[in-house]
Amino acid sequence: MSLPHFYNAEDEIKTGVDGMKPHQVADNYVLVHPTLGFAMGGRSSLQLNVQVQKSLGMSQLEMFENDIILPMAWVQMALEESDLPDAITNSIYLVSLTVPTIELCLKYGSILGAIVTFVSIVIIVTGTWSPRKRR
Repeated sequence: MSLPHFYNAEDEIKTGVDGMKPHQVADNYVLVHPTLGFAMGGRSSLQLNVQVQKSLGMSQLEMFENDIILPMAWVQMALEESDLPDAITNSIYLVSLTVPTIELCLKYGSILGAIVTFVSIVIIVTGTWSPRKRR
């Protein structure tokens, strides 16, 4: 495997096949979700190659130099963020925005509940709170 058109390959590989013009076709990249850490999109290009070695009885290989590397297929895979199904997009929204909001509410609600409980215990223990007596 290599990058398309033997981009960034050694010179002897590039010059072995006529018509190869190594250039950067597209960057290989992955978009990673900043909170969850999984791939939201990306692009990757690669070229599948075969190394030809001459052997006895295979006259079809006489036209090639020995140990030449020939490109067989070029594959480009891509996933754009807009291609994600709505169910996945909604799940990502739920996990990355809604859950932290609920967590924040529970955290401060627990702190507030602990303070109210502590103040109530102090009032009961010290006896400073007394109910009104009816006449």
